[in-house]
Amino acid sequence: MPLDHEPFTALFLAREREISGNVAKTCLNASCAPDADRISTTMLSVALLLLVVTCAPTLAQWSCPGNCTCGRSPKGEDYAQCPSSGDVFVISSFLPRNFLILSCTKWMGKSDFGLLKDFNIGQVQSVDLSRLKMLNLWSNRLLNLTRGSFSGLSALESLDLSINGMLKLQEDTFQDLGKLKLVSLNANNFKELPGTLFRGNPMLESFHLHENRQILKTLPAGLLANLTSLQGVYMHRSSIESLPEDLFWGSTKLINITLYGNKLTKLPARLFRDATKLLELDLSSNKIQDLPDGVFSSLYKLRVLRLGKNRLTTLNQYLFASLVKLDTLDLEHNTLSTTARAFERLVNLQEASLSHNKLSFSDSMALFSPFRNCVKMRNLRLANNSIQSIFSDWSLTMSELKLLDLRYNNFSFLMVDDLRFTSEHITLDLRHNNIRNINLYGADQLIRAWGYNSNEPARDVKILIEDNPMQCDCNAYFFARYLEYKVDPMLHIMFNIVPDNLKCASPPDFAGIPVTRIKSEKLSCEINSCPERCSCHMRPHDKALLVDCTNRGLMEPPRWLPPTNKLFNHTELWLVGNGLINLPDVSWPGYANVTLVDASYNNLGSVNISQLPPGLKVSIYNKTMNSDVNIEEGNRGKTLKLNHNNLTHLDTPVLEFLTNRTTNISLHSNPWRCDCQNRDMLAFLQAQFKQINQLGNVTCNGVENHTFTELKADDICPGHSGLIVATSTTLAVAGILLGTLAALYYRYNREVKVWLYAKNIFLWFVTEEELDKDKLYDAFISYSHKDEDFVVNELVPGLENGPAPFKLCLHFRDWVAGEFIPTQIARSVDDSRRTLVVLSPNFLESVWGRMEFRTAHKQALSEGRARVILLVYGDVGPIDSLDPELKAYLSMNTYVKWGDPWFWDKLRYALPHRFKDHKVRGNTNKGVLNDKMELVYPSNGLSATTPPAEIIINPMLIIGDKEKVKLNDHINFKRDTNDYIKSV
Repeated sequence: MPLDHEPFTALFLAREREISGNVAKTCLNASCAPDADRISTTMLSVALLLLVVTCAPTLAQWSCPGNCTCGRSPKGEDYAQCPSSGDVFVISSFLPRNFLILSCTKWMGKSDFGLLKDFNIGQVQSVDLSRLKMLNLWSNRLLNLTRGSFSGLSALESLDLSINGMLKLQEDTFQDLGKLKLVSLNANNFKELPGTLFRGNPMLESFHLHENRQILKTLPAGLLANLTSLQGVYMHRSSIESLPEDLFWGSTKLINITLYGNKLTKLPARLFRDATKLLELDLSSNKIQDLPDGVFSSLYKLRVLRLGKNRLTTLNQYLFASLVKLDTLDLEHNTLSTTARAFERLVNLQEASLSHNKLSFSDSMALFSPFRNCVKMRNLRLANNSIQSIFSDWSLTMSELKLLDLRYNNFSFLMVDDLRFTSEHITLDLRHNNIRNINLYGADQLIRAWGYNSNEPARDVKILIEDNPMQCDCNAYFFARYLEYKVDPMLHIMFNIVPDNLKCASPPDFAGIPVTRIKSEKLSCEINSCPERCSCHMRPHDKALLVDCTNRGLMEPPRWLPPTNKLFNHTELWLVGNGLINLPDVSWPGYANVTLVDASYNNLGSVNISQLPPGLKVSIYNKTMNSDVNIEEGNRGKTLKLNHNNLTHLDTPVLEFLTNRTTNISLHSNPWRCDCQNRDMLAFLQAQFKQINQLGNVTCNGVENHTFTELKADDICPGHSGLIVATSTTLAVAGILLGTLAALYYRYNREVKVWLYAKNIFLWFVTEEELDKDKLYDAFISYSHKDEDFVVNELVPGLENGPAPFKLCLHFRDWVAGEFIPTQIARSVDDSRRTLVVLSPNFLESVWGRMEFRTAHKQALSEGRARVILLVYGDVGPIDSLDPELKAYLSMNTYVKWGDPWFWDKLRYALPHRFKDHKVRGNTNKGVLNDKMELVYPSNGLSATTPPAEIIINPMLIIGDKEKVKLNDHINFKRDTNDYIKSV
């Protein structure tokens, strides 16, 4: 194993004073003559046999030996010269260019202080160095080393020749160093090396050749081959341009090869053929443009691969196929745009750095990145690329992910799905992107669907988003609510979005403001569909459409407003500061849904009830959308401003409309008239005084300091009380008369309506609206086939003939043969204005008849009006014995019975009315229509409302399994049943 310098340095420092003292004593007492007996045994340490004295600080710590001259040379070296006749030369190079030279010979004169220019171990006399293990000669000028330079150092294991300016070495320089384990040739000026330099060093474990100061274009073939003990090769920053293919062949114990910072442009395909035990390979900071297939095919045990700062553009699919144990991969600072499926076999990868490339992963599957199989990933660095989305494998399958660095990419928005990570301790770094929108819409529902609950501990999931151009509009609404803690608390347990100093970039009103200071209720988005000279925005807080026409020089209001939709359900309109004479009419397109109007600072002369939308609950401020419109939450929907106009009075309908609809009303700065016309306004102001803004400024026109608060009714309209009494008396008498007539009509209304219809008088009073103008038939006849004679011979002729014939829908005439029967029933009911049920004992036994009744009854319930007419034919027995649904219907509704003297009049009255004179115009309503079924037979005193029928999703559900057979997708009856529908 390579020797560590530290133990030797420590050994030397611990014995520094003893060694230096013994050396001085030896030189002075023995005239530096060779005498092994007089050399301290401490200098013969197994670890370090080279006599050493330390550097500059030592001279300050110990006194100069007697009879010696000590000082510092002009070049900064500390020295001690002791006059003697012996030859002992001692040198230490533990500290560069700063060592103490002890010389007792004339080998170096006093004026010749400097660095060693050559070295020959034979010059060191009288000291046995055969056990020397470590020799450091760095930071000298040893330009000419030969095999003899190291003669006798048979035990040497570590040799450092760094920083000597060497240009070359002879091929046998290290031939006699058979136990050499570490060689350092760093920071020299080699342009080439001999290929057999290490042939005599079979035990070499570590080779260092970094920081070479000349271009070393290549290394000789087999330079480091067949060194079976070699474990580490460190040749970084040595300007190497190419490598021979067999450089490492036969060196099977290599575990680390460091080649970063060279000028390599390519690698031989079989360079690492025998490096099967390699654990770490550093090829970063070169100029490699392409890697050949199979170059890493032998590196099954490789744990760390560094390829950063090269010029790679693509990765072959099988480039890393053999690196099944790789846990660290560095590909930063390349020009990678595609990676194919290069990472699929890297199942143990934990650290991946691909920052500063051109990756977008657009060539990968839509949901998964190229790292989808790297389930053990801990740190994934992808900064400075062109990635636009969070892939599912990052959030769902990498459960141990701690860092996902996506800074400086092309993200423009984030969805709540992007922030869902299975890892409970992760930092997602999205700073310095182009994120304009963080959409958390629906996040409250999603976290419940994902199974999170409030009992779970807070997760350490941090989302860093600083330095993004946030667009603070409606799209940021739910994100703003998240920052305001107005969302489900589970969202903050699930992830922690850290805005830091994130600021709004747009719109202009919010630019430069930190997002943490933006209120969610103020956020809105501009929409394109808008009246001319106005601007329109959508505010998600209350789903409002904001139409701003403030200070636009309008002489009349916009003729239309955008229609509401799922994004906004009401409209707020600003008309401040224009020249309007009238408010817009509520009948104009888009005005029916207006809930807020600000028409202050105009020339309004009057306000009509037709100009006030029915849903008006108004909050209006005299500010524009582009001038920091500030609609406070507490006042929105409750204030009407009509101040600073030309209003003289408000009609009673307008005042009634405003009562209880608003809490803040501004009417000041208008020329109000104080006369009888404004008596109701005076009463309104005095009754609603708490809601009137600046009530003291609502004054009579032309009368200073004459406010409405000081007036009484007689002050503005003297003598008006008598008129009120007379009018009230007249109205009371008229009310009594009308009440009496109404009571009489209520008691005999059935008889009156039947008589009027039979005599063709006042048909406008009894006809229904054109609700059924698109129906094909007046009535659908539902009956049992056993009653067909009655229907064909009596009922149909009586209805299809006469002065007002009806168009009837009949089974045998209007149904399509072979079509699915329930479908035909439903269509017949839907296409008919009424369903006439011939209720007979035969009908009660008919399954299809009951289906027709239920279908018609269900339609009647859905429309809220009478659709079913019951014609009782024959004795149906007691009502209590009937089908529950028929029983309920008969108990609560009237019907017509065959044999009644008024049968035809009642039946025609119940059916849709048809007119001969088309000039008669119906002016009816739904209330009149509901009376059409109130015939002669009264109900049992119960509610006239038809009871709810059971909900029928599929009419076939009412047919028992024993009564139907499905043949060729049609329903036919069994032969043993008597129920069928005759069709032609």
